[in-house]
Amino acid sequence: MNDQIYTRRLLRLIAIYRVALTSLLLIASGLSLFPLFKQTSQEETYLVISMVYTLLAFTFLFVQYQEQEELSFQAAIQLSIDILFLGLLMHTSSGFQSNIQAFMATVVVAGAVLTDGRLSLFIASLASIIVLIEAVLIDIQSAQQMQYSDAGLYGVSFFAIAILTKILTRKIISSQQLAEKRQHDVDNLALLNSHIVNHMQVGVLVIEEDGAIEVINDSARQLLGLAVDSNNTARYISDIPQLATQFHAWKKNIYSPWQVLQIAPDLPEIVVTALLLDNQQAVLYLENITASQQQAQQLKLASLGQLVASIAHEVRNPLAAISHASELLQEQSQSKDSDKLTAIIQRHSQRVNTTIDTILELSRRKQAQPSAVDLIAWLNRLLAEFREVYQLTKQQVLIEKEITLPKSYVDVEQLHHIIWNLLDNAWHYSYQVAEKPVVKLRIAINHQEKILLDVMDNGPGVSPAMQKVLFEPFQSEREGGTGLGLYLAKEFSQANGIQLHYLSSQVQGSCFRLILPTEKRM
Repeated sequence: MNDQIYTRRLLRLIAIYRVALTSLLLIASGLSLFPLFKQTSQEETYLVISMVYTLLAFTFLFVQYQEQEELSFQAAIQLSIDILFLGLLMHTSSGFQSNIQAFMATVVVAGAVLTDGRLSLFIASLASIIVLIEAVLIDIQSAQQMQYSDAGLYGVSFFAIAILTKILTRKIISSQQLAEKRQHDVDNLALLNSHIVNHMQVGVLVIEEDGAIEVINDSARQLLGLAVDSNNTARYISDIPQLATQFHAWKKNIYSPWQVLQIAPDLPEIVVTALLLDNQQAVLYLENITASQQQAQQLKLASLGQLVASIAHEVRNPLAAISHASELLQEQSQSKDSDKLTAIIQRHSQRVNTTIDTILELSRRKQAQPSAVDLIAWLNRLLAEFREVYQLTKQQVLIEKEITLPKSYVDVEQLHHIIWNLLDNAWHYSYQVAEKPVVKLRIAINHQEKILLDVMDNGPGVSPAMQKVLFEPFQSEREGGTGLGLYLAKEFSQANGIQLHYLSSQVQGSCFRLILPTEKRM
């Protein structure tokens, strides 16, 4: 296909050259410039041949802009006609003194380039024969002796030109084909590299020495919260301040460790690995550590599960004995002081028992079983259940805005535990301080087509000190709380690929944000 295109382009160039040449020869005759050719008695014949040749030149030019096959044979026919007409023009002008035979050399070169070896030699032979015939005619018609050595020299020159041009053409074509093959291989390799980089789960950035972002794949854009459209993405590392700060510190000392990054609360935490190339480009690999955190958490819970279960068993037996003894003591004693003491024993025994139940629930946690959930309908049922348990109205616990949502793939039982815990905390703190306590669920879709679910209240909010340990076990500001509710909610969230964050930017009250997946996890 490339050879056909190349041959067609050359034929068009030769057709244009032919039109220019014939027009020039015709104009030379029409303007009485024939003395340039040492005018002979055949001026009228020359003019007629020039006109016919010019008409053929325009015809060939028109043909070259049509879709044609057998271009090599077509080129041989046209170039042979060129040789014949140039021979006639040479004969009807001044013979060899007109120097029209020099144009034949151009035709021979074109034949060597456009046709195969046999056809190119045929064109050279035809030119040699025409020159030889012209020499014989001059010898017959002229009284002076003709030097056949000139005609022979022209013939040898035509063959030499054809052979040398064919050799050079083959070398040029071979070099061009090799260059095209290598370019094709390079293009394929670049395309393959681009495909691999863009489909990697790990984010990849290539940073130039001046801080310009040369390469950024789709995974990196998602991890950094950038638009997938390359026209709207970051152009320099400085456009991503959190990343730029650590990047510049790393460039000063390539042995300095990278800290875990989180560009925004609704984006995952990432860990960065950097590599400095010899050309001073830096390659950054961004890895979402959510999955590795989940795996580490699963290993941790598996190792702790048996220990927690055995400890809980050992604690629960004496606790049950204490609780039973306090009940017997209360039945046998009638004093008010003993009633108070037994109440304290019962209350704290119940609290310890609740803690043990929660720990056992953590240790026996089953693996998440994700399924497609129509979130709006499911949340409406959950809120109806929550209002019924706490005897609340729709104005006290409500969904702020209902929108069309894609299905989310989560474990319904574990999602129930997460949201129920958040609702319970939200209502508890709102009810304690707010004149009109209200708990809201706000639903939206982010730019990554993931579901944002905010659980909001108008309570006092979480103190700055508590925010640092909010999701750690046994940390609670709630009176009588075990400090395991939010810890379990975080664990269940990680098991389902849900991101759970506390938004500290709230002006009033608290806001816990869940980012739910809309694609089924393998």
